[in-house]
Amino acid sequence: MHPIHSYSASGIYEVTLAAYSKTGAYDIAYQTITVTSPTILQIEVMEWIDEYPVPGANVRLYPTLADWDAEDHMVDEGYTNSNGKVIFNYLGPYVYYVDVWEENHNNWDLRSYMNDIYIRTDQLVPNEINTFIAWVDYVGTKGGTERDRSFVVKKLERKPKK
Repeated sequence: MHPIHSYSASGIYEVTLAAYSKTGAYDIAYQTITVTSPTILQIEVMEWIDEYPVPGANVRLYPTLADWDAEDHMVDEGYTNSNGKVIFNYLGPYVYYVDVWEENHNNWDLRSYMNDIYIRTDQLVPNEINTFIAWVDYVGTKGGTERDRSFVVKKLERKPKK
């Protein structure tokens, strides 16, 4: 016999195992166990300018920036749901570099504008649900930048009242 029990929450539990024989003999064993949750990373993919969620996006995790650049040594891969979210389970407590691609969105341009600040997670906290917002840019096609970038941002200064 192999008794099994699943726990729905992390915590410290007192486990009791009782065994009985047909002749009436019995024995009871006690043990304290610690149950931990897996390390989870929930990524929400959001468009950078208009801040809407991007469903159906391919999300890949890489261990280093060099691996992200080369698209090599991928750790895990998933797709965002209708709310623009994807969950990765049983990850190590490390930093990850997040690559996102969807037919009309990706985070490649943001990488070039902002170095790695928008593709790099913080170090994951073990046995916790960690969250990360992966910002993407609307590009129209993979690797292309078809967005109209001809607008000019002007610095506005407040003038003193006369």
